[in-house]
Amino acid sequence: MTRELPPLMSARAFEAAARHLSFQGAAEELHVTPSAISHRVRSLEGFLGVALFRRNHRGVALTAKGHAYLSKLQLAFDHIALATAEVREGKLRGRFALGATSAFISRWMLPRLKRFSAMFPGISLDLRALVGPVDFPKQDLDMAITMGPKDWIGLCADRLMSSPLFTICSPGVGESLIHPSDLRQQTLLHYDQGESWSRWLQAAGVEMNSSAGPRFNDCNLLLQAAAEGHGVGLSFTALAEREFREGLLITPFDLRVLPDAWYYVISPAAPAELPTAVAIREWILQEAKADVARLVPLPSTSRHVVA
Repeated sequence: MTRELPPLMSARAFEAAARHLSFQGAAEELHVTPSAISHRVRSLEGFLGVALFRRNHRGVALTAKGHAYLSKLQLAFDHIALATAEVREGKLRGRFALGATSAFISRWMLPRLKRFSAMFPGISLDLRALVGPVDFPKQDLDMAITMGPKDWIGLCADRLMSSPLFTICSPGVGESLIHPSDLRQQTLLHYDQGESWSRWLQAAGVEMNSSAGPRFNDCNLLLQAAAEGHGVGLSFTALAEREFREGLLITPFDLRVLPDAWYYVISPAAPAELPTAVAIREWILQEAKADVARLVPLPSTSRHVVA
């Protein structure tokens, strides 16, 4: 049977643009211009005979057909990556040190540890919880996952997630939240390495002191405080997924904002080209892509809508 495949460069452009929800972000990842991404996406839409994006003055959003195609396309890319890793498996050996915050390790890496071991049976992974800036020589790391972008001179950096920020609280606290202005009577919870409340409150049209409230240097502590009813915080779906699934957290308002900072996977430029580093980086990025198809659009757990 003859396979009718789409133009692969166009398919790759669409996948990147859909993951970033941005032609600019896809262009930066694939080292081409945004107009080239736009041209390739339109070529793919012409080939398929359907619209994959809705375009407006604020950017792009996936259509229903686009969401469906993205999930299947990512699955196909995952199979290609798996086949490639299996062929290269014999060359991937040794110990590999990966640093990230304790919350990211416990909530994102550990649930994927069995898949990592199955993919790379010859690699012994060292997971190291980091507090503060990444220092590769001092911390003896091969790779790190951290917030950015920053001025990473001499480092290879890829954006890992494009998840929006939204409000989180316990169901009990959520009972008293009908409109965002009700946050004036609540305690705001802050994460030192996360986004400040000011942008979300501005988008919601609420004027209040956005800096008051307890601060946490560990996202695990913020999520626990929110689940125990100590206030309202901001989070990504990928980190709070466990509490949402267990009903410990809800998002009281539908408003979501794109953060100024994102998670990046970074490593020193020269070692980043070694086969083990390349394979692990590709695996991490593929896992993050799978989150897009699974978690976007986010399931609404809120009971109230921002007016």
